[in-house]
Amino acid sequence: MKKFTLSPFAIATTAFILSSPVAHAQDHSPEVEELRVYGVKEAFLPTKPSSTDLLGDTVMTTPRSVQVIPDALLDQYKILNLADTARFVSGVTRSGGDRGAAETYIVRGFVQQDAFQDGFRVSRLSDFTNGAVSTDEARIAAVEVLKGPSSILYGRSEPGGVVNYVTKRPEKEKQYALRQDVGNFNYLRTEADINQPLNDAVSLRIIGAYDSIDGEVNGEEFKDISVSPSLLFQPSEHSSWLIRADIQQSEAITGAGLIGPDGDSIFIGDPNNSDDNKDQTIVFTELNHRFNEVFSTTFAAQYVKDDIDRVGNAIFGLNPETFTVVLGVADVESEKDQYALRWTNEIDLSFDIGNSKVESTTVFGFDYEEVDLESFRGFGLPTAFGGSIAPYNPITSSVNVELDSYDETETGLTNTEGFSLLLLETLTIDKLTLQLGLRHSELKGETSFVYGLGLFPSSEAKNEYIVTIPSVSVLYQLTENLSTYYTYTESFNPVFTASSASGASLDPEVGELNELGIKYSPSENILVSAAVFRVTKSDIIGTDPENPLFSVNIGEEEVSGFELDIIGNLTQSLSLSLNYGYSNAEITDDGSDSTAFEGNTPYGTPKQSASLFVAYDIADVEGLSFGGGISYRDEVYGDRENTKVWDGFTQFDVFVNYEIGKFELSLNAKNITDEDIFYANNRDFTATKQYPAQYILTTRYIF
Repeated sequence: MKKFTLSPFAIATTAFILSSPVAHAQDHSPEVEELRVYGVKEAFLPTKPSSTDLLGDTVMTTPRSVQVIPDALLDQYKILNLADTARFVSGVTRSGGDRGAAETYIVRGFVQQDAFQDGFRVSRLSDFTNGAVSTDEARIAAVEVLKGPSSILYGRSEPGGVVNYVTKRPEKEKQYALRQDVGNFNYLRTEADINQPLNDAVSLRIIGAYDSIDGEVNGEEFKDISVSPSLLFQPSEHSSWLIRADIQQSEAITGAGLIGPDGDSIFIGDPNNSDDNKDQTIVFTELNHRFNEVFSTTFAAQYVKDDIDRVGNAIFGLNPETFTVVLGVADVESEKDQYALRWTNEIDLSFDIGNSKVESTTVFGFDYEEVDLESFRGFGLPTAFGGSIAPYNPITSSVNVELDSYDETETGLTNTEGFSLLLLETLTIDKLTLQLGLRHSELKGETSFVYGLGLFPSSEAKNEYIVTIPSVSVLYQLTENLSTYYTYTESFNPVFTASSASGASLDPEVGELNELGIKYSPSENILVSAAVFRVTKSDIIGTDPENPLFSVNIGEEEVSGFELDIIGNLTQSLSLSLNYGYSNAEITDDGSDSTAFEGNTPYGTPKQSASLFVAYDIADVEGLSFGGGISYRDEVYGDRENTKVWDGFTQFDVFVNYEIGKFELSLNAKNITDEDIFYANNRDFTATKQYPAQYILTTRYIF
């Protein structure tokens, strides 16, 4: 594998932030007490949402189902893969996928196709066939989940919901923190967080991390390095300017994963023929200014650069009775440039009509996004080297393949661009809040796939879409601590990278939500939320059963259910996070004359899921705390055909934590009963298997 080296672009980006004129301003800031940011009570406090604040000032006043998982909770339970945050939220589960690749969530029965950070799309699964870089949690301040169609905020998106990562920002308090993790599976992680005020108006923060771990499958290895410098210029309480870069490099040795009849994962192929390298650089800037009590504006822009080079063996077929694998080789190279900007304006008015107090918030804005993607894939087909191998009879040595000699090559070019106009009005009269929103979007895209050796037909698609998405919500505050709401909204999601075998344009996917919910907060430290909902998605794009290299609109799915989330501090010593989700997911129209899939359950969607996480501070021993968690998930299907079932599971985690002064020591044990845990990935013979029992020892020192 290649050595970690920062690209010239990444070096230039970091140098620009660190050499910015405001970064060298003279330090006149007063001495302040160092800030403690970790601990049991901080971990479970309900957190105000960030990217969804256009819908409401707090979670209580937002007429949607919104859950926020703060960084302190992620740290307390040592979340090594951000996809595991799904266990803290009802109605959300992990999907399978390549280890070391971008996190994949199933929200209310629908796979989230996009990864979001600070409200911007940073990658799309179909861009890289689920190959985008995973997100390092060191830079993440919170994970937000907005359930249901979210096009009113995020533009094109899936109807199940959006998972958005909120990044850490420079703060006014000086603090340096160093963290070191060690664990089984040769797990090693080093993390540094430097927050330095430069003067009264300027703060600098640099977050860096390196980690490495062996895979659950013998022969797999994963290594990541990331650095995130950021600079915040805040000359007054009314203005701020943030510049940040996130630079991450990942390398791995991965096999074509297969789950055998005994439940074990097997590395299929040759580790010497496996090389998975991913580089990602994100440059983000945001400018906020409030002119007066009435008018404020925010301008934000983002650039994402992705480079992916993956090569290794690939499974082209499987005999489920004999577990004989038809093995080939695939070489994937992708390069993506993504540009986006967002300009949002807010007008706040307050006045009286008779004895009623009226508050009006009008939001109007504009956003633009362009994506240029170039990809190359080379295929070594099974017939090129004699067919199949039988890995269970026994696990033989690898199949040697010439990686520079292909039976077919594919070159893909994709360009998409579009803009949206947003208008959102929130009107509150005493205890009643009415929210009306419209997003008008115009998008176009061109996609071409050229097969160089002629085994498959080349294709080209051009798509243009003009759509307006409505959103209507009503919230009534029954008491100061209790509110109820109803929401109707829609989503719109064209898939530009897909094409039909005939070359005709595919229809966009459309979602619709009806949701009724209630929120209760007996104190500022506890939040209870519950909702019943129905989400439908029509014109779903999937693999063409007659030509797997192409796609078709295959029909409609419907998910209805109930969700409950409780988070907070019950006492000064006892804190908890509790959630329960029930969903009835069904393919209501498979889009074919045979109706073969109608009545089936979409892959990866459990009927029931629940979790309970608790933490307790021992009053008699200052700094000592302990806790644990239980997560349950029903069985799930591995594909639309419902031919493969992955068993349900119950996972147990425990931790003990001790703080003395500036030093912290913690021990975490995850999946302590060695439960077999599988996450489906829409193929009947493969899944992502969770690690068995993991033990992680962490030390942290705050300077």
